[in-house]
Amino acid sequence: MIRVYVLSVLAVAMLVQAGCATTNKSDDLTKLLEQERQETLTLERQLAEQRRRIEEAELERQALAEAKEPYGYRLADPAAPFGAAILTCRGLDLLALSSPGLLYCARERAQVISRRLNLAAQDASGMSFELRIEGDAVQIFQIGHMGGNEHLTITVSNDDVEAYRKAGLKHLGERYGPFSEELDKHMLAKWWRDLLLDYNTVFCEGARPVRVIDTFCGKVLMSIQERAVADGRGLFESVFQDVYSSLSMEAKMHLNMISSMVPMDYHPMD
Repeated sequence: MIRVYVLSVLAVAMLVQAGCATTNKSDDLTKLLEQERQETLTLERQLAEQRRRIEEAELERQALAEAKEPYGYRLADPAAPFGAAILTCRGLDLLALSSPGLLYCARERAQVISRRLNLAAQDASGMSFELRIEGDAVQIFQIGHMGGNEHLTITVSNDDVEAYRKAGLKHLGERYGPFSEELDKHMLAKWWRDLLLDYNTVFCEGARPVRVIDTFCGKVLMSIQERAVADGRGLFESVFQDVYSSLSMEAKMHLNMISSMVPMDYHPMD
């Protein structure tokens, strides 16, 4: 009788223990599901914010692309009028320009540079860009193909380099990852020069890019140019709009990303 009672007690204890274990597992599962739900909500909010920014940028890009002149600019942050300005080509973000000083803001700098580029783009013979270094000054000059006229386009500053370093560090680990601490004025100047060369070649001359084709954005540029040529037309405004609108969201993001970082797969030819 005692033995039966003991066995009964043990059986009840085991059932209670099993019930507690089941409850603990159920609680753990509930916590895990809640954690996953919160992570999903966070990701959805981030994606929604990203889509909103892309849509806003797309509207601004379209307005710039419809302008008669190929080069323009916009403020990186409209709420910060003395912050960085973005130089654009056919509405696409091209270079991020920092403010060079208290008396000369990034907006004014972008105005001057875009004006220089638009004047040079009117030369039917086309133009090229050349990097020059004199002491601590690292400058990019635009040179006419036929006339040989030379004009200073951009002087790369230490503030420009620092801005690209900070922006690039945010993208570390991604497959199009950036240079960071290795970036200096010479490397940034080469990236800017080669971007100007290829964007001018594609969007102002309708020819194939050659300098940044190893990068993802270079491959997108190549695709744009090839599709425009396949249509039997040059890359004028209406053609570009048709080609650009057919690009994937990833391709559009990569094109706009080049204004804030130097890709690791960029290898200058000199």
